[in-house]
Amino acid sequence: MGMLKLADGTEVDEEVAALAQKMSGGKTRKDFLKLAKQVEPEMAIPEVDMIADIEAREKPLLERIGKLEEKSAKDDAMLNIIERRKPLVAAGLSATEIDQVEKVMVEKGILNHATALDFIKNNERLATPTTGAGGSRQPMTLPSVVTKEFFADPAKEARNVAGQVLAEIRSGKPA
Repeated sequence: MGMLKLADGTEVDEEVAALAQKMSGGKTRKDFLKLAKQVEPEMAIPEVDMIADIEAREKPLLERIGKLEEKSAKDDAMLNIIERRKPLVAAGLSATEIDQVEKVMVEKGILNHATALDFIKNNERLATPTTGAGGSRQPMTLPSVVTKEFFADPAKEARNVAGQVLAEIRSGKPA
C-alpha cells in the first residue's frame, strides 16, 4: 500500500483514506462528522453545527415545558383532592378530622373518602362498650374450680360449675 497526497499536501495512507471514505457515508456518516468536529472544532460542518444549535436552543424550552407540566400535574392533583374532600366538608368535618380520614385512607389502602369515613365511624361504634342483654349487670365471677372435689371427680365438678353459671345467667343476678 502506498501513500496518497491530499490537496493540502499531506500524505495519508491509502487504507486510512479508504476507511475514512467508507465511514463518511451511510449509517456512520453522522458519527464520523461528529468525530471530525471533535478533532477540528473550528471546522464548519453544517450537519453537525445545525443539530448542536437546535439542541442548544430547545434545551431551555424543554426544561420550561417540563416545569410547566409538573406544575400542571400538581395543580390537577390538588384540585382532585379538593373535589374529593367536598362531601366531607359538607358533612361538617373539621380539617383535623379530614386529615384523620386521609390518614386512615393511606394506612388501610382505602381509595374513597366516604368509605374511609364509614370505616372510622364503624370502628368508633364497635369500640364503644355496650351493656349486655340484661342491662347494666355486674360481671360474672366463676367459682374456683381447683378444689378437692375437682381432683376427686373433675367431670362432676365441671357439671356443678356449669350449673351454677347457668343459674346465674337465668336469674339475671351475679351469684
